[in-house]
Amino acid sequence: MDKTQIEELKRRVKSQEKSRHVHIPYFERTGKLPDFEVEYEFDIDPELGLIKPRQGMRCDFLYEGDDPKVHGIHIIWPELWDKEGNVLLNKDIAPPNLGKQQCGLECMK
Repeated sequence: MDKTQIEELKRRVKSQEKSRHVHIPYFERTGKLPDFEVEYEFDIDPELGLIKPRQGMRCDFLYEGDDPKVHGIHIIWPELWDKEGNVLLNKDIAPPNLGKQQCGLECMK
């Protein structure tokens, strides 16, 4: 990147700083309802103790019975809900360790 591109990137990052904690729900971004909903439980490796689950994160997941060495892992970009079933809009609020999440198929990688 040249100096002009770097300065433009810095300007855009600064302009978005006020809203960086705000999550825009899937339906508002795409106009579509999510394709599925799952129940989850966060199981964070102790070596990653500083990692805190938040809205907008991407996570690895396995289906029950999967062996990651044989079946690989899956990555999903979930939309997390609070305990009342509302989409968490503030990315700074920690989601519950057990709960539900929804996602559209285009969120899957």
